[in-house]
Amino acid sequence: MATYRSNSRRRGRLARFAAGVAAMVVAIGAGGVSAAALPGTILDESGDAIRHDLQSVSATFDATHLQLHATFYQDTLHPTDLAFIIFFDLDQNPATGLPSSGSISTGAEIGVSFNSVRNRSAVQIRSDVLPVTFGVDAFSITVPLSVLGDDGHANFGIVVGEPTSETTFLGREFAPNGDMGRPLSTSTHFVPEPRSAVAALVGLLCLVLGVARAGET
Repeated sequence: MATYRSNSRRRGRLARFAAGVAAMVVAIGAGGVSAAALPGTILDESGDAIRHDLQSVSATFDATHLQLHATFYQDTLHPTDLAFIIFFDLDQNPATGLPSSGSISTGAEIGVSFNSVRNRSAVQIRSDVLPVTFGVDAFSITVPLSVLGDDGHANFGIVVGEPTSETTFLGREFAPNGDMGRPLSTSTHFVPEPRSAVAALVGLLCLVLGVARAGET
């Protein structure tokens, strides 16, 4: 009888643990992890720009791609009159890369640039052209690491404004506010592919359920 009660308690603990793992699988599969809660995100205060008032910009990467996403405060983003550059210090060394200026941070080796006068649906990185997706008060860009020419580990910042020609623009919004003209200090963040995480949790769930069933025999 004592052995039975011990096995019963063990099965109960395993069942509760399995239920918890299952809940984690459902949560990650359905909604993923909030990007705003992860490192690799720069938050910017409201009201420091009349147009294109940046709320946040994030740079996360996996084994093959860098994902860039920016959000703006309500009704301030105007994609048809927009220009921006997202700067990257690829080696995270301010002693290399572009020299400092009022709108370019020390150490940046490369930039992902958009100019609505030049092209309203694509960004440019070196000679490569990549699509940009605009949503409500937001835009997203996917950059293959092969195009970036780096493993994804980098420091970054952004300058946003209005174009004055196909190749120039007036910068009005900077993030991080304290980094423009100084070494970039915000790093990108590695995020494993969600499907890999879900597969690992499903495997763990199967293992737990297998142990629980074995304990019943």
